[in-house]
Amino acid sequence: TLCATDSTLYWTDAGNCQVLNWQVLDNAGASVPFSGDGNDTIRVHWGTSPFGTVSLTADDCGAPICTHPVTITVPIIPPTADINGPEEVCRYETATYTAPKWPGVHYDWQVTGGIVVYNSGSNLISVYWNSPTLDTGIITLHYYSEFSGGLPGHDSADCAGTASLMVLIRPSFKFINAFDRVECQNASSVFTVTSAPSSDYT
Repeated sequence: TLCATDSTLYWTDAGNCQVLNWQVLDNAGASVPFSGDGNDTIRVHWGTSPFGTVSLTADDCGAPICTHPVTITVPIIPPTADINGPEEVCRYETATYTAPKWPGVHYDWQVTGGIVVYNSGSNLISVYWNSPTLDTGIITLHYYSEFSGGLPGHDSADCAGTASLMVLIRPSFKFINAFDRVECQNASSVFTVTSAPSSDYT
């Protein structure tokens, strides 16, 4: 796992190859700058994307070798990230939220408007939205890597970031006169629900 804006070497043990084609992309598929294309070692200058890929195609080597590209995925800790999950929930509903998963990273989740009912200490939590008054909830996340931040040339702020998500909490409602009696076919029944701040009922 790397820190954002790290500069890193990558190399291959494919020997005596006349053709070495490298490709480096971020998680959006955009090219990432690097030096050394055509050589057995390259230096990549990573940005702030949460992940990247390094691919190599080797051909015309001294010994038979697979010509299919070999690709590795590189986790990168960016200063900001996205939280994925429902952005609109019903009050007293439980929903699951995730952030990108980076090996060796600590995740510190905080929730306003609900309580965390599942937290494995990783990139995934479940939230029970139980606030009786708030119409908006907020999820905040602080993530960091103590190991990467402690390497030479880094400090803790280099390998850490934050994320946040605003969640709309819609009022829940229920049937007031719910009953379970048997009705005849083609009969009519009347049902009433608790009022909600909306004039549209389906």
